[in-house]
Amino acid sequence: MGHINYRVMIVTCPPDEAEGLRDQFFKFMFDEFSRDIDDDRAALMTEKILSKVFVAPVNGDNALIFIAPSGSKEGWAPAEAWKRATRKIEEHCEKTPGAIWALFSMGGDDDEIGMIRRRYSRGEDSAP
Repeated sequence: MGHINYRVMIVTCPPDEAEGLRDQFFKFMFDEFSRDIDDDRAALMTEKILSKVFVAPVNGDNALIFIAPSGSKEGWAPAEAWKRATRKIEEHCEKTPGAIWALFSMGGDDDEIGMIRRRYSRGEDSAP
């Protein structure tokens, strides 16, 4: 049947880098989803999963990008595409000095919440 395990990724960066990062993230997500589904559905899925850039209204020196779960079960094509895309996003963020990111696992069939990997300081690699 398949196991559900929701993965969520959050990226923060300086606002002047955010739109460029989001554009690159969109490309990674779209490219991975379009391997298994047609381009129209891949674009729709990517738009639903990848947030717009959010700049904090009080302290606007950080921007956030949220990558929602695909909602698919482990081993199914959308879940695997999501994992491949977020791995590319992680690799891209590691080369981007202003980016901080965290990948979480939450909910689903086991109701556990936990951090999977992260980079929590600008310029310092901390991914386990």
